[in-house]
Amino acid sequence: MSSRAARRFAFSHEAFTVVLLVVAVVVVTQLSPYFLDAQNFSQIATDSLEIGLIALAMTPLIVVREIDLSVGSTLGLAAVVFGELASHDVPLLAAVLATVATGALAGLLNGLLVTRFGLSSIVVTLGTMALFRGLANAIVGDQTITTLPDSFTASDTRYAIGTLVTIPHVLFALAALAAALLLHRSTVGRRIFFAGSSPDVATHSGVRVDRLKVGLFVASGTLAAIAALFMTSRLQSVRADTGSGLELLVLTVVLLGGADIRGGRGTIFGTLVALALVGVVRSGMALGDLPDQARVAVVGGLLLLSICAGVAIEALRRRAAERRTTRRIRGGAELRPTPTT
Repeated sequence: MSSRAARRFAFSHEAFTVVLLVVAVVVVTQLSPYFLDAQNFSQIATDSLEIGLIALAMTPLIVVREIDLSVGSTLGLAAVVFGELASHDVPLLAAVLATVATGALAGLLNGLLVTRFGLSSIVVTLGTMALFRGLANAIVGDQTITTLPDSFTASDTRYAIGTLVTIPHVLFALAALAAALLLHRSTVGRRIFFAGSSPDVATHSGVRVDRLKVGLFVASGTLAAIAALFMTSRLQSVRADTGSGLELLVLTVVLLGGADIRGGRGTIFGTLVALALVGVVRSGMALGDLPDQARVAVVGGLLLLSICAGVAIEALRRRAAERRTTRRIRGGAELRPTPTT
């Protein structure tokens, strides 16, 4: 890594998150001797799968100055659709496809409402968050669906490598790699950052910003539906409140990873580091047997920390840039020859 790249990383939100992750690991290790157990790390990865999968889609959405607060409800509705179909002997493949289609349609609805009507994505997705959760309640009420195919509920415990890495772990790793390549190594990714940094200029340059945003909302809904399949397989049951509150965790991960709520900035690497940090903190709270109210408060604190850190790091960047500019100006003045009289 060059000195310029190292300096840029040192003043990045991602570096701040890495430091927080190291501190969290040290603290939780001191609090519980079971934290460093390999099985516990495998469990942290399993518990973080759904959050991470949706965060992979939320990151580019934040980059283009949009947000999807309905992801938890989309997951819940998709899980209910799968549970209803699978428990009524619909072929497993058909139930899975219907579940994914449910998420995609939910994302499409969000995207069209935002782009076609010029509505705020916060307002739209708050509305659809209530709508999708209401639909899930209308379908199953207060019932719990547990009659799921054995072949599906067993998929979460099938190991791909040894006895620690499961098939869902591998699938998530592949999804993260694909998201990183799409956002940071493709034409689509460059358009996403362009649209997030300068939406008007991007539009005048021929970038179809609205179509790009609709596609990202569809991706968000689709990955929420796939996360519903992961969660259903892991919990082996479905309720109308499945995925409730998940949007807070996803948003915390994405913002803590360095995505700027004002758009134009965000990385998959930062999101993954933040996912690990939140996973470690949640594991520490579970090992410490903290009550649910305290856990919600901690997550809320992390969300506020991520927002404040983003502002502080941006201020440090500006000051560093101003100092470099001042040094260059002074250096140029010293090298300029003195006029003779």
